[in-house]
Amino acid sequence: MRIPLMLLILPCFVASSIAQPSMTIRGKTGDLQSNKVYLFFVNPARSDTTLVDSATVTRQQFSFRKSLQEPKQAFIVLKNHSEKVSFIWDNNIEVKLNERSLTTSAVINSIATSDWYDFIAGIDTTYEQEVVAFKKQKAAIRQMPKKSVVYDSSRVINFALTGVNLTKVRWQQFVKFRERHPLSWVNLYLLCWYRLELGRAAVHYEMIKLPAHLKESVLYRQLDLALQEMN
Repeated sequence: MRIPLMLLILPCFVASSIAQPSMTIRGKTGDLQSNKVYLFFVNPARSDTTLVDSATVTRQQFSFRKSLQEPKQAFIVLKNHSEKVSFIWDNNIEVKLNERSLTTSAVINSIATSDWYDFIAGIDTTYEQEVVAFKKQKAAIRQMPKKSVVYDSSRVINFALTGVNLTKVRWQQFVKFRERHPLSWVNLYLLCWYRLELGRAAVHYEMIKLPAHLKESVLYRQLDLALQEMN
C-alpha cells in the first residue's frame, strides 16, 4: 500500500510535547558574490519578520540548522543582494540560488513550499493587480479628512461591489487549493495571509474545517488571536 508523502511528514509536527525535530537548510550560491546569508522567520498571523540566524558562505555553500516545533514561513537574503528567497521550512531542504533572479531560486524537498508555489501559479496576475489597486484606493479613502469626503452614491456602490467581487475570487482560490491539498500547511498560511481580504467571519468559518494537525498548531492559535483583535 502506498502512503502519501504528506502523511509521512505529519508525525514530525504532531505535538509540542514531543522533541522538536532538527531541520537543515543547505544552499548553493553558484557564482553569486556574497560571503554571508541571513535567515528570517515570518509570523503570518502577526505580519512581522525576525532575523533568526546568519551563515558564512564557504566554497559557494552555506547551511542552517534549527529545531522546529512546526513548519515555519521563512526567507533568506544574501549580503549585498536585495532579493529574497521565500519558502516554508517543513523538512530538510536544499536551496539552489538562481543567479539571474533570486526570487525564482529552486527550493528542493519542501512539500509546503511546492504547495505554495502551486497556489501562486494558479493566480491570475491581472487579479492581483486589481487587489493592489483596490487596497491603495481603500487606504487613500481612510486617510482623507472626513470633512473633505464627498459621497457619490454610485461610486460608493461600485467600490463596495469591487471589494465583494475580489473577496469572492480570493475565497474561490482558497477552496480550490484546499480541494487539491486538503492536508497542506499552506491552507492555514493562506488564511493568515489573506485574513484582511476574506474577513474575520469567513476565515473563522474556514479554520473550523481544517484538519486536526493544523488546529493543534501554534500558528492556528496565533491566527485565532489575530482574528479577535481585528476591527
